[in-house]
Amino acid sequence: DYYAVLPPLEQFMGVPLLPAKERFYKLVQSGDTVVGKIVSVKDFGFFVQLLCLTGGMARDIQDMDITALCQSSDLPSHGAHQRPIEYYHTNDIIQAVVKTVSPVDERISISLRHNHLPELASQVYLGIITSEDLPVHFRRSQDLKTSQASYDLLLHRVWGFSNPSNVPYLGGLLHIGDKQPPTLMRGLHRCPFPQEDFAESLRQHQSSKWALTCVGTGVQHFKAGRHVDAMQCLEKALNFDPSNVEALVVRGALYANRNSLLRAMEDFAEALKVNPGHNNARKYMCETLLARGQQLQEDGEDEEAMMLYRKALLINPDLQEAKEALEQVRTKLEV
Repeated sequence: DYYAVLPPLEQFMGVPLLPAKERFYKLVQSGDTVVGKIVSVKDFGFFVQLLCLTGGMARDIQDMDITALCQSSDLPSHGAHQRPIEYYHTNDIIQAVVKTVSPVDERISISLRHNHLPELASQVYLGIITSEDLPVHFRRSQDLKTSQASYDLLLHRVWGFSNPSNVPYLGGLLHIGDKQPPTLMRGLHRCPFPQEDFAESLRQHQSSKWALTCVGTGVQHFKAGRHVDAMQCLEKALNFDPSNVEALVVRGALYANRNSLLRAMEDFAEALKVNPGHNNARKYMCETLLARGQQLQEDGEDEEAMMLYRKALLINPDLQEAKEALEQVRTKLEV
């Protein structure tokens, strides 16, 4: 092995057969080479169960139960047989080229004539092959079904993965030099990408969406009285996006509902730093300042209560409750 040849990646992904089959019919094209086993021979041709794709698009399709037709007219002549169809038998393994594909009808016709091959693949062998001639990726797919090895384990088992020359070899196949490796990075600097397309902006946008989803779930728990579940959702939201205003406001409301007024005021204050005009943050902050001020009054700390009432009036100068509470404390202190 010059490099690591592995089964197709979808073999490790557990892709359901139906969507995998639909995808195959969309991808396969005339000129692709396939390997299959003859399952039925008729006068007009034979039917082949396709095992895998070879060439540029390696796919293991044995489990998809896809049958293709090779008509007698698409068989090359053989000197020992008057009719080319007589040369082929059930269970023969053949390599053929796709002639036509009909994704709607799920029909594929194949040929063993070289004139159906693309020009770049004109030297590909078409005809009967042995099990030893099966593509490496297909043989390893069969081994995978019995061993159930992981991708990583199978990768390290393959000799080509440890070949010290595999990078230069693959570079040669792709016409990539190792002295001045090609790069697209220089070209990126010539493009005026908008700021929102950069990684940090995209990450922030994604985090905000996840946070809002958690906030929505937290609100549902809050309304249902499941306060512990609500708090967990809000903490998760703020882990995603520490400056998420909605999460701060709802968590503040939850703190206030549990009479943790100081922590509630911290969350409302943080929310107002991010968005000073947020209606709910302003409303809940004023309500919490009034409630905390009343607690302080009951404890005889009138001056501290006056400070909180003034803060509430700074947020909402028309708040009648704060005006009345402030006047009440002033009257008490003047006596």
